[in-house]
Amino acid sequence: MRKRLAFFCPRCGAEVKPPRGSKALESAVRGRLTPEEARRLVVIAHYRHAHTAYEDDMYSSRWLREGECQDGDDYCVAAVASEGAGRHYTKMAAELARMDSLLPSAAAGTAMQAFIGKNFPQIYPCGGISVLPCLDAGV
Repeated sequence: MRKRLAFFCPRCGAEVKPPRGSKALESAVRGRLTPEEARRLVVIAHYRHAHTAYEDDMYSSRWLREGECQDGDDYCVAAVASEGAGRHYTKMAAELARMDSLLPSAAAGTAMQAFIGKNFPQIYPCGGISVLPCLDAGV
């Protein structure tokens, strides 16, 4: 299945396979996502990590709103900041992948977004509930 979800990244000039343990890979193997849906998530995740500033910016306090976490609650700050950065950089990653013709237009993903939101909720330690960044970002 890893080979089926692999794609050629024109920005890296290399084949990219989903990492072992990726949610997209596991969901495709279990039949919760079609290979096409899983591949789309693999493309977005790769672009977010490799072609945006996500990893450098994911714990920045700039993603926090006033009063969102108690002072000294580093776990909450990290969770909330990474969620905000995830939404922002997922949008950016999807747009870059569209520009490279690896993803369809934004409107084509609505059904998959609904499926992901229903089947992959994540509860954050601050009490917030979210879903995969792809759904939150509207891509």
